[in-house]
Amino acid sequence: MKRQYKGLDIAKFFFSWVVVAIHTELLLDTPAVYRPLMRYFMSAAVPVFFIISGFLCGNKYLDSDRRPEVIRKSVKSLLRLYGIWGGMYFLIDLLKSVLSQENIGDVLLNGFHRLVVYGPGGAIWYVYALIVISLVTMAILKLRNKNTTLVFLFLFLQFMTMIPPLLALDCFKTPVIEKIQSWYIDVFLSYNNALFYGSYYVGGYLIAVLKRRYLHNWSVGGFCGLAAVLLINNLFGSHPLCIPYTGILYRYCIFIIFLELGNVLPEKITTISYRKISQVVYFTHVLVIYASKAFMRFLPILPKQGNIVLFLVTIGILVCYYKLIYTDKFAFLQKLY
Repeated sequence: MKRQYKGLDIAKFFFSWVVVAIHTELLLDTPAVYRPLMRYFMSAAVPVFFIISGFLCGNKYLDSDRRPEVIRKSVKSLLRLYGIWGGMYFLIDLLKSVLSQENIGDVLLNGFHRLVVYGPGGAIWYVYALIVISLVTMAILKLRNKNTTLVFLFLFLQFMTMIPPLLALDCFKTPVIEKIQSWYIDVFLSYNNALFYGSYYVGGYLIAVLKRRYLHNWSVGGFCGLAAVLLINNLFGSHPLCIPYTGILYRYCIFIIFLELGNVLPEKITTISYRKISQVVYFTHVLVIYASKAFMRFLPILPKQGNIVLFLVTIGILVCYYKLIYTDKFAFLQKLY
Protein backbone atom coordinates (compact mmCIF):
# COMPACT_ATOMS: atom_id res chain seq x y z
CA MET A 1 0.00 0.00 0.00
CA LYS A 2 1.31 3.42 -0.95
CA ARG A 3 2.36 5.50 2.03
CA GLN A 4 0.60 8.82 2.57
CA TYR A 5 2.49 11.70 4.20
CA LYS A 6 -0.26 14.16 5.01
CA GLY A 7 2.07 16.52 6.84
CA LEU A 8 4.30 16.81 3.78
CA ASP A 9 1.28 17.54 1.56
CA ILE A 10 0.43 20.40 3.91
CA ALA A 11 4.06 21.59 3.79
CA LYS A 12 4.00 21.60 -0.02
CA PHE A 13 0.74 23.54 0.01
CA PHE A 14 1.98 26.11 2.53
CA PHE A 15 5.41 26.68 1.01
CA SER A 16 4.06 26.88 -2.55
CA TRP A 17 2.25 30.04 -1.46
CA VAL A 18 5.41 31.24 0.25
CA VAL A 19 7.18 30.91 -3.12
CA VAL A 20 4.43 33.06 -4.66
CA ALA A 21 5.05 35.62 -1.90
CA ILE A 22 8.77 35.60 -2.78
CA HIS A 23 8.17 36.18 -6.49
CA THR A 24 5.58 38.91 -5.89
CA GLU A 25 8.04 40.61 -3.49
CA LEU A 26 5.41 40.67 -0.77
CA LEU A 27 8.06 41.30 1.89
CA LEU A 28 8.61 44.86 0.61
CA ASP A 29 5.05 45.87 1.51
CA THR A 30 4.75 43.79 4.67
CA PRO A 31 4.58 45.68 8.00
CA ALA A 32 7.99 45.66 9.70
CA VAL A 33 6.74 43.67 12.70
CA TYR A 34 5.96 40.64 10.51
CA ARG A 35 9.07 40.71 8.32
CA PRO A 36 11.37 38.55 10.53
CA LEU A 37 8.77 35.75 10.56
CA MET A 38 8.28 36.00 6.80
CA ARG A 39 12.04 35.88 6.23
CA TYR A 40 12.19 32.63 8.23
CA PHE A 41 9.50 31.05 6.06
CA MET A 42 10.96 32.39 2.82
CA SER A 43 14.43 31.08 3.61
CA ALA A 44 13.00 27.63 4.30
CA ALA A 45 10.61 27.28 1.35
CA VAL A 46 12.84 25.91 -1.44
CA PRO A 47 15.21 23.86 0.79
CA VAL A 48 12.18 22.17 2.40
CA PHE A 49 10.85 21.29 -1.07
CA PHE A 50 14.16 19.55 -1.82
CA ILE A 51 14.20 17.74 1.53
CA ILE A 52 10.66 16.50 0.83
CA SER A 53 11.66 15.31 -2.65
CA GLY A 54 14.67 13.40 -1.30
CA PHE A 55 12.64 11.90 1.55
CA LEU A 56 9.83 10.70 -0.74
CA CYS A 57 12.37 9.30 -3.20
CA GLY A 58 14.08 7.42 -0.37
CA ASN A 59 10.83 5.91 0.84
CA LYS A 60 9.77 4.84 -2.64
CA TYR A 61 13.19 3.28 -3.17
CA LEU A 62 13.09 1.38 0.14
CA ASP A 63 9.50 0.18 -0.46
CA SER A 64 10.01 -0.97 -4.04
CA ASP A 65 10.84 -4.49 -5.21
CA ARG A 66 12.28 -2.99 -8.41
CA ARG A 67 14.48 -0.35 -6.87
CA PRO A 68 16.47 0.72 -9.96
CA GLU A 69 13.19 1.70 -11.62
CA VAL A 70 12.12 4.10 -8.86
CA ILE A 71 14.47 7.01 -9.53
CA ARG A 72 14.50 6.28 -13.27
CA LYS A 73 10.73 6.83 -13.39
CA SER A 74 11.11 9.96 -11.29
CA VAL A 75 13.71 11.38 -13.68
CA LYS A 76 11.48 10.60 -16.69
CA SER A 77 8.60 12.43 -15.04
CA LEU A 78 10.83 15.42 -14.25
CA LEU A 79 12.17 15.49 -17.81
CA ARG A 80 8.60 15.58 -19.14
CA LEU A 81 7.73 18.52 -16.86
CA TYR A 82 10.97 20.27 -17.74
CA GLY A 83 10.27 19.84 -21.45
CA ILE A 84 6.74 21.23 -21.14
CA TRP A 85 7.32 24.14 -18.79
CA GLY A 86 10.92 24.82 -19.72
CA GLY A 87 9.92 25.09 -23.37
CA MET A 88 6.99 27.33 -22.49
CA TYR A 89 9.06 29.77 -20.45
CA PHE A 90 11.81 29.65 -23.06
CA LEU A 91 9.30 30.85 -25.68
CA ILE A 92 7.99 33.56 -23.33
CA ASP A 93 11.51 34.86 -22.69
CA LEU A 94 12.18 34.72 -26.42
CA LEU A 95 9.06 36.76 -27.15
CA LYS A 96 9.97 39.33 -24.49
CA SER A 97 13.46 39.68 -25.99
CA VAL A 98 12.11 40.07 -29.53
CA LEU A 99 9.69 42.77 -28.36
CA SER A 100 12.64 44.52 -26.73
CA GLN A 101 14.36 44.47 -30.16
CA GLU A 102 17.34 42.45 -28.95
CA ASN A 103 19.54 40.55 -31.39
CA ILE A 104 17.63 37.36 -32.23
CA GLY A 105 20.81 35.28 -32.62
CA ASP A 106 22.11 36.26 -29.19
CA VAL A 107 18.68 35.70 -27.67
CA LEU A 108 18.42 32.16 -29.08
CA LEU A 109 21.98 31.28 -28.05
CA ASN A 110 21.48 32.59 -24.54
CA GLY A 111 18.08 30.90 -24.27
CA PHE A 112 19.38 27.49 -25.30
CA HIS A 113 22.35 27.90 -22.98
CA ARG A 114 20.05 28.53 -20.00
CA LEU A 115 17.75 25.69 -21.04
CA VAL A 116 20.65 23.22 -21.06
CA VAL A 117 22.80 24.55 -18.21
CA TYR A 118 20.41 25.58 -15.43
CA GLY A 119 16.89 26.13 -16.73
CA PRO A 120 14.95 29.01 -18.26
CA GLY A 121 12.80 31.50 -16.35
CA GLY A 122 9.64 30.71 -14.48
CA ALA A 123 11.36 29.04 -11.51
CA ILE A 124 11.91 25.91 -13.63
CA TRP A 125 15.50 25.78 -12.38
CA TYR A 126 14.01 23.78 -9.49
CA VAL A 127 13.11 20.92 -11.85
CA TYR A 128 16.52 21.07 -13.52
CA ALA A 129 18.26 20.87 -10.14
CA LEU A 130 16.08 17.90 -9.15
CA ILE A 131 16.99 16.10 -12.38
CA VAL A 132 20.72 16.62 -11.79
CA ILE A 133 20.75 15.49 -8.16
CA SER A 134 18.39 12.57 -8.96
CA LEU A 135 20.81 11.32 -11.61
CA VAL A 136 23.71 11.61 -9.17
CA THR A 137 21.71 9.74 -6.52
CA MET A 138 20.70 7.05 -9.04
CA ALA A 139 24.37 6.46 -9.91
CA ILE A 140 25.36 6.21 -6.24
CA LEU A 141 22.55 3.77 -5.44
CA LYS A 142 24.12 1.30 -7.84
CA LEU A 143 27.22 1.08 -5.62
CA ARG A 144 27.71 -1.55 -2.94
CA ASN A 145 28.30 1.01 -0.16
CA LYS A 146 25.57 3.35 -1.37
CA ASN A 147 24.41 4.70 2.00
CA THR A 148 27.95 5.44 3.15
CA THR A 149 28.67 7.19 -0.15
CA LEU A 150 25.48 9.26 0.20
CA VAL A 151 26.51 10.29 3.71
CA PHE A 152 29.89 11.50 2.42
CA LEU A 153 28.19 13.29 -0.50
CA PHE A 154 25.81 15.01 1.92
CA LEU A 155 28.63 16.10 4.23
CA PHE A 156 30.73 17.31 1.30
CA LEU A 157 27.91 19.37 -0.26
CA GLN A 158 26.84 20.76 3.11
CA PHE A 159 30.41 21.69 3.98
CA MET A 160 30.89 23.42 0.64
CA THR A 161 27.79 25.55 1.20
CA MET A 162 29.13 26.66 4.60
CA ILE A 163 32.41 28.12 3.32
CA PRO A 164 31.21 31.39 1.63
CA PRO A 165 29.76 32.91 4.86
CA LEU A 166 33.13 32.22 6.47
CA LEU A 167 35.01 33.89 3.60
CA ALA A 168 32.72 36.93 3.93
CA LEU A 169 34.20 37.80 7.33
CA ASP A 170 36.24 41.02 7.47
CA CYS A 171 39.47 39.12 8.20
CA PHE A 172 39.24 37.41 4.78
CA LYS A 173 38.42 40.51 2.73
CA THR A 174 41.31 40.64 0.28
CA PRO A 175 41.19 40.92 -3.54
CA VAL A 176 42.34 37.32 -3.96
CA ILE A 177 39.79 35.92 -1.49
CA GLU A 178 37.01 37.99 -3.09
CA LYS A 179 37.80 36.51 -6.51
CA ILE A 180 37.87 33.01 -5.05
CA GLN A 181 34.58 33.66 -3.29
CA SER A 182 32.95 34.96 -6.48
CA TRP A 183 34.01 31.85 -8.42
CA TYR A 184 33.00 29.61 -5.55
CA ILE A 185 29.51 31.09 -5.35
CA ASP A 186 29.06 30.70 -9.12
CA VAL A 187 29.96 27.01 -8.88
CA PHE A 188 28.41 25.89 -5.59
CA LEU A 189 25.91 28.51 -4.47
CA SER A 190 24.38 29.89 -7.64
CA TYR A 191 20.64 30.40 -7.25
CA ASN A 192 20.16 28.04 -10.18
CA ASN A 193 22.75 25.49 -9.14
CA ALA A 194 21.86 21.93 -8.19
CA LEU A 195 24.74 21.49 -5.74
CA PHE A 196 23.51 23.76 -2.96
CA TYR A 197 19.97 22.41 -2.97
CA GLY A 198 21.22 18.93 -3.77
CA SER A 199 22.59 18.75 -0.23
CA TYR A 200 19.03 19.07 1.07
CA TYR A 201 17.76 16.42 -1.35
CA VAL A 202 20.40 13.94 -0.18
CA GLY A 203 19.66 14.94 3.42
CA GLY A 204 15.99 14.11 2.87
CA TYR A 205 16.90 10.72 1.43
CA LEU A 206 19.09 9.93 4.43
CA ILE A 207 16.30 10.94 6.82
CA ALA A 208 14.07 8.36 5.09
CA VAL A 209 16.72 5.69 5.70
CA LEU A 210 17.31 6.69 9.33
CA LYS A 211 13.62 6.97 10.11
CA ARG A 212 12.98 3.53 8.66
CA ARG A 213 15.86 1.81 10.49
CA TYR A 214 16.36 3.61 13.77
CA LEU A 215 13.93 6.33 14.79
CA HIS A 216 10.20 6.46 14.11
CA ASN A 217 9.02 9.59 15.88
CA TRP A 218 11.14 12.70 15.48
CA SER A 219 8.65 15.34 16.66
CA VAL A 220 10.43 16.08 19.95
CA GLY A 221 13.76 16.47 18.16
CA GLY A 222 12.17 18.76 15.58
CA PHE A 223 10.67 21.11 18.15
CA CYS A 224 13.81 21.09 20.33
CA GLY A 225 15.99 21.84 17.32
CA LEU A 226 13.71 24.70 16.28
CA ALA A 227 13.76 26.12 19.81
CA ALA A 228 17.58 25.89 19.84
CA VAL A 229 17.80 27.75 16.52
CA LEU A 230 15.54 30.55 17.75
CA LEU A 231 17.48 30.83 21.01
CA ILE A 232 20.86 30.94 19.28
CA ASN A 233 19.63 33.53 16.78
CA ASN A 234 18.25 35.63 19.61
CA LEU A 235 21.56 35.53 21.53
CA PHE A 236 24.06 35.65 18.67
CA GLY A 237 22.01 36.86 15.69
CA SER A 238 24.31 39.82 15.06
CA HIS A 239 27.23 37.52 14.25
CA PRO A 240 27.60 37.10 10.45
CA LEU A 241 27.93 33.29 10.73
CA CYS A 242 24.91 32.78 12.98
CA ILE A 243 22.01 33.02 10.51
CA PRO A 244 23.64 31.06 7.63
CA TYR A 245 24.72 28.18 9.86
CA THR A 246 21.65 27.90 12.09
CA GLY A 247 19.49 28.20 8.96
CA ILE A 248 20.59 24.72 7.89
CA LEU A 249 19.32 23.14 11.12
CA TYR A 250 16.19 25.29 11.05
CA ARG A 251 15.12 23.98 7.61
CA TYR A 252 15.45 20.35 8.68
CA CYS A 253 13.50 21.06 11.88
CA ILE A 254 10.67 22.63 9.88
CA PHE A 255 10.58 19.56 7.63
CA ILE A 256 10.47 17.18 10.62
CA ILE A 257 7.66 19.12 12.29
CA PHE A 258 5.53 18.97 9.13
CA LEU A 259 6.41 15.29 8.66
CA GLU A 260 5.28 14.37 12.16
CA LEU A 261 2.19 16.57 11.82
CA GLY A 262 0.73 13.88 9.57
CA ASN A 263 0.81 11.40 12.47
CA VAL A 264 -1.60 13.44 14.57
CA LEU A 265 -4.15 14.20 11.85
CA PRO A 266 -7.35 12.12 11.90
CA GLU A 267 -7.49 9.37 9.28
CA LYS A 268 -10.63 10.82 7.70
CA ILE A 269 -8.75 14.00 6.72
CA THR A 270 -7.37 13.80 3.20
CA THR A 271 -4.63 16.05 1.85
CA ILE A 272 -4.49 14.90 -1.78
CA SER A 273 -5.99 18.19 -2.98
CA TYR A 274 -3.25 20.08 -1.10
CA ARG A 275 -0.62 18.13 -3.00
CA LYS A 276 -2.32 18.77 -6.35
CA ILE A 277 -2.80 22.48 -5.84
CA SER A 278 0.81 22.95 -4.70
CA GLN A 279 2.02 21.46 -7.99
CA VAL A 280 -0.31 23.69 -10.00
CA VAL A 281 0.76 26.76 -8.02
CA TYR A 282 4.47 26.09 -8.40
CA PHE A 283 4.53 25.58 -12.16
CA THR A 284 1.90 28.17 -13.06
CA HIS A 285 2.44 31.06 -10.67
CA VAL A 286 5.07 32.92 -12.69
CA LEU A 287 2.78 32.99 -15.74
CA VAL A 288 -0.03 34.25 -13.53
CA ILE A 289 2.23 36.94 -12.04
CA TYR A 290 3.05 38.16 -15.56
CA ALA A 291 -0.68 38.36 -16.33
CA SER A 292 -1.52 39.95 -12.98
CA LYS A 293 1.06 42.69 -13.46
CA ALA A 294 -0.42 43.49 -16.87
CA PHE A 295 -3.94 43.55 -15.38
CA MET A 296 -2.91 45.75 -12.45
CA ARG A 297 -1.71 48.51 -14.76
CA PHE A 298 -5.36 49.45 -15.18
CA LEU A 299 -6.11 49.52 -11.44
CA PRO A 300 -5.79 52.67 -9.27
CA ILE A 301 -3.38 51.17 -6.74
CA LEU A 302 -1.14 53.11 -4.37
CA PRO A 303 2.60 52.21 -4.67
CA LYS A 304 2.72 50.79 -1.14
CA GLN A 305 -0.22 48.50 -1.89
CA GLY A 306 1.16 47.15 -5.15
CA ASN A 307 2.87 43.96 -4.05
CA ILE A 308 0.12 43.01 -1.59
CA VAL A 309 -2.52 43.40 -4.30
CA LEU A 310 -0.34 41.49 -6.77
CA PHE A 311 -0.03 38.63 -4.28
CA LEU A 312 -3.78 38.53 -3.63
CA VAL A 313 -4.70 38.76 -7.31
CA THR A 314 -2.24 35.97 -8.13
CA ILE A 315 -3.73 33.75 -5.41
CA GLY A 316 -7.25 34.41 -6.68
CA ILE A 317 -6.37 33.53 -10.27
CA LEU A 318 -4.46 30.39 -9.25
CA VAL A 319 -7.33 29.10 -7.10
CA CYS A 320 -9.84 29.71 -9.92
CA TYR A 321 -7.51 28.03 -12.42
CA TYR A 322 -7.06 25.02 -10.15
CA LYS A 323 -10.82 24.58 -9.84
CA LEU A 324 -11.17 25.00 -13.61
CA ILE A 325 -8.74 22.26 -14.62
CA TYR A 326 -10.50 19.78 -12.36
CA THR A 327 -13.75 20.15 -14.28
CA ASP A 328 -14.58 17.71 -17.06
CA LYS A 329 -14.34 20.36 -19.78
CA PHE A 330 -10.75 21.36 -18.97
CA ALA A 331 -9.45 18.09 -17.48
CA PHE A 332 -6.93 17.82 -20.34
CA LEU A 333 -4.91 20.60 -18.69
CA GLN A 334 -4.06 18.23 -15.84
CA LYS A 335 -1.59 16.55 -18.20
CA LEU A 336 0.61 19.63 -17.86
CA TYR A 337 1.35 18.59 -14.27
